[in-house]
Amino acid sequence: MGSIPPAQFKRIRYYGMYARNKRK
Repeated sequence: MGSIPPAQFKRIRYYGMYARNKRK
């Protein structure tokens, strides 16, 4: 897991945090 760029990784982390907040 090193081919994924930092931009994509940050986006996925942001998406997960947003989804968790929306689920709350």
